[in-house]
Amino acid sequence: MQQELFDINSLIKADLGALSPWVEYRPNWLSNQSADLFATLKAKVQWQQPKIHVYNKWHIIPRMQAWYGDEGLTYRYSGVDHQSVGWPQALNTLKNKLIEDTAFSFNSVLLNRYRNGEDKMGWHADNEAELGKDPVVAIISLGAAREIQFKQLKSKTVSSISLEDGSLLLMKAGMQSQFHHQIPVRKKCHQNGLA
Repeated sequence: MQQELFDINSLIKADLGALSPWVEYRPNWLSNQSADLFATLKAKVQWQQPKIHVYNKWHIIPRMQAWYGDEGLTYRYSGVDHQSVGWPQALNTLKNKLIEDTAFSFNSVLLNRYRNGEDKMGWHADNEAELGKDPVVAIISLGAAREIQFKQLKSKTVSSISLEDGSLLLMKAGMQSQFHHQIPVRKKCHQNGLA
């Protein structure tokens, strides 16, 4: 009998303190099959390291990435247009499970591959016009655990969560207008991770 890709224990939720109105974290959303999914995505995704436009300059992003979505979609951020060619099978299965478990509709994914602790993503909000007003954003983490930090825009208070292998982080509606988030450099991390 084949093992299930998704774990019934995914309903376990972490205590997030002050972030709890804005964030839901499920540390065991995927079962032990996350390693196979990670290996599949590392091998089959067409990873790129494009340039983005930040503070009036072009920079090579400090991580690998790929964007997929419903066929015909276009997503623009930091001066770069991404055209969707559809969903690879592994990502389509993951998307359908995510929709079923959260009751939110998702039509695209930006995969970020952090090759080691030097790879990062700076402070930002997922507030591009294509995402709509008050988008719900899901982060599924595979591989090495990486920290995500949240900075409350009014108080400047910073909170963090360790994104463990197989976890799901759901940023709820309104989060993007109240907080910025980042994946900071962690020099002691020498393993690959996806978030």
